[in-house]
Amino acid sequence: MVKIVCLSVGLAIGLVMLAEVIFERSYDNFLPGLKETYRVEERYKQKDTDWREHAQTPGAIGPGLQHYCPVVEVATRFTGIGSMTLTTEDHKELEGQAWFCDSTFFRVFPRKLLMGEEPYTGLEKANNAYISSKLLEVAGEQIIGKTLSWKQYPEFHVTVVGVFEAFPENTHLPQMDVLIALPTIGQVRYDGRNNWLGNDGYKTYVRLRKGSIPDDLKEGMDRMLEANHVTEELSQSGTNLEFSLRPVAEIFTSSDYNRIMNIVFLSFAIIMLLVAVLNYILLVVSSMVSRAKGIATYRCYGAGSGDIYRMILSESLLHGLSGACCIDYFRLAGFSARTDRTQLGVAFSLVYCMGLSGSDGRSNSALRSDAGLSLHPYSGDLRLSPLHGKQTEVETGIAVLAVCVDHILCLPADGHRLGVSHADEFQPRI
Repeated sequence: MVKIVCLSVGLAIGLVMLAEVIFERSYDNFLPGLKETYRVEERYKQKDTDWREHAQTPGAIGPGLQHYCPVVEVATRFTGIGSMTLTTEDHKELEGQAWFCDSTFFRVFPRKLLMGEEPYTGLEKANNAYISSKLLEVAGEQIIGKTLSWKQYPEFHVTVVGVFEAFPENTHLPQMDVLIALPTIGQVRYDGRNNWLGNDGYKTYVRLRKGSIPDDLKEGMDRMLEANHVTEELSQSGTNLEFSLRPVAEIFTSSDYNRIMNIVFLSFAIIMLLVAVLNYILLVVSSMVSRAKGIATYRCYGAGSGDIYRMILSESLLHGLSGACCIDYFRLAGFSARTDRTQLGVAFSLVYCMGLSGSDGRSNSALRSDAGLSLHPYSGDLRLSPLHGKQTEVETGIAVLAVCVDHILCLPADGHRLGVSHADEFQPRI
């Protein structure tokens, strides 16, 4: 039992930490064309100040990059509203994070459309909105075409034209529950979609054509700033402004905190797995001392070294498999309040039985089937030829005939005395 508990706990902790590392390194992997997708960021410097970095841009930068840079396949932008509570016509409340998005949003960040109008056209018309599958559970299946009002501002209304599959947790994107068509923004706040400078409140993303690199945008970007008088205005104000592209695949992992925690978790995961395995090996080795008498008995009655090794290795394998099964069972069961006693009873019985298989005591059998032996109970008298010319008398209970691959073992169990005479019916191998 100790072996199972130690191995299971060690493996569980180590594997959980390893799973966390793998999860964090899988951020944004669900995006098609991830390698070609970039976030547009800006660096600016005013007189007598240091360079500052900002992950958002003015509203016109996204469409401008797509217009002036041929290597940009598609660009999108979105800006946040914050937490929004929408009320349905039957007074249900849908609460979530709302964003104003342009019509190309789902081209850069594709999601499965569960119902409703295609997002490439649905986000072009003001007051159209898409909700995530999480809100659909509250809204109900008949939500398409329904009008929702903002609880804080009842005069603001949106019409639900589609439901999209919610974004997974392993993404750098913020929580996005309600996506409202960008032309609606003027009804709520200042409309800065066409600003080339100032109002840097838009998250802008581009997907480049395959084979293109960020440096390919430099010429088109300079032409864009020059054509829209951005360079002239910056020169008059003494401000320097630069735009750069950051790969989406590196946004989460580039954080110093996330990178350090990733290394820490990975280190602890490796340590825990090594400790669990080494601890189990030490327990197995230490148990060999107390099992020396039993192993010697096996050898006396014909078990070879290979049989002993197979028995020990198969026993270790059984412990590992049983530990893994227990970990997986309890993970699925979750120890929730809904887990009934029968489920937990089966799990604990499995742990208990596997623990008995690793114990040193022998209750009813001197040899188990761990080593691939077939066990045949026999309650009659056994007559064996003498060992080394001497008559042997053994303390036994129900005798067990263990049929091996190439020989037969006759191993008694504890309980009664079995006389062994010099009959030649069976010749043990020594």
